Amino acid sequence: MRGEGVGEIQIPDGFPDLLKAFTKAAIRTQPRDLLLWTVGYFQALANHQVLPTKDHLEYGSHSKLQGIGGATPGLLRVLYRQLQSQYLVTEEELREKWEYLCLDTESLDELLNAGGYEGGNGSNVILPYVIAWVTWSMTSDLTSALDLLCHIMSQDPDHAGMDVDLFLDLWGFLGDDSLGNASEERKERVQDFLQLRARHQGGLVYPKDLHSIHFPNFESDL
Repeated sequence: MRGEGVGEIQIPDGFPDLLKAFTKAAIRTQPRDLLLWTVGYFQALANHQVLPTKDHLEYGSHSKLQGIGGATPGLLRVLYRQLQSQYLVTEEELREKWEYLCLDTESLDELLNAGGYEGGNGSNVILPYVIAWVTWSMTSDLTSALDLLCHIMSQDPDHAGMDVDLFLDLWGFLGDDSLGNASEERKERVQDFLQLRARHQGGLVYPKDLHSIHFPNFESDL
């Protein structure tokens, strides 16, 4: 029944599809704060930016992992993709995307205040370092962290490959303490092995390379 003086409501042609896409994205992403995430979703949509949505529901072993600020592997992948896989980003850009993914902002502040993530002229943040450290907080050892990073930072959601130069950069960043007493010979063996593999894999390193019987173990001299 139509109220007096009320005209027929015109629903835009694309609205049902937009609503369906939003609903599916919310189900896949499972945001902790649906209202906050919705603001980020439609803001990104209006600005023709990457949406804050996971590729799929997190399941298996990855679904049990949680790091700094409540981050999960799936949410870190979204964060990296939203920031266009850049090396340097502004702190403001990082904070905005972090918040709209419903991650704890105080934890991000503590992480950034600890230092070690500055790049460029000092006003920027090295995004891969932030993601690497949050990933490290989910795992128990260097190899597991780097394995997981290959999944998070891969350009292809179906194949967990990472550019070898970026991989070695993150290995050096995360391994700065744990590899402090490692021999230069071992470090060179690891680097040579990965670069050789990458030459035959389009410049990429994959988790399988870390678990190869020929891989020079990160943790001990062979």
